[in-house]
Order: sequence, then C-alpha cells, then structure tokens
Amino acid sequence: MRREADCVMRRRFFDENAALLVTTNLDLIDALRRHAWLEVFVAQRDVFVRDCAVMLFGHALMEKLVAPYKAITAHMLVVPGNGCVQKPRDKHLA
Repeated sequence: MRREADCVMRRRFFDENAALLVTTNLDLIDALRRHAWLEVFVAQRDVFVRDCAVMLFGHALMEKLVAPYKAITAHMLVVPGNGCVQKPRDKHLA
C-alpha cells in the first residue's frame, strides 16, 4: 500500500508542480542535495548551464510563472543522464 501511495504522490507532483533535472555532473547533483544554492547557481553557473537540462511540468507551476515571484518552487526529480540530453541553445533560455 505504501508503494502505491508513493506512486500516486509522485504523479501528483508532476501533474501539479515539478521540475526534471537531467545531468551527468554528479558534483552538481551532490551540491543540490546539500542545498548549496550559491555554489550551484552562482559560483558554478556556467557549469550548470553547460551540464544540466531542466524541464518544467505541471499546470500549477505554469500558472505561477504567468506572474512570477521570488519564492516560486517546484518539486525536483534529479535524473543522472547519459550525455544524450539535447538542450536549447538559445542564449535567452540559458
């Protein structure tokens, strides 16, 4: 029963408010899990942009982005990639 409840909860996260992060950079994954936000998003910004692909899911998250504010959050699932992730190369998206 617990496993079924976990599956339902994960589906709800993706239906509502989720981000999928795909990367081969295990150091960045470790830093994110340690909540080392300044390290990942400031000191390692160029590495994050180069090595990570982020995809947003969920109507609730998209509705928040209509009128963005500083405290928007999403439930993130980290997927160690195999180097095959294709990322947009638009400089405005990076």
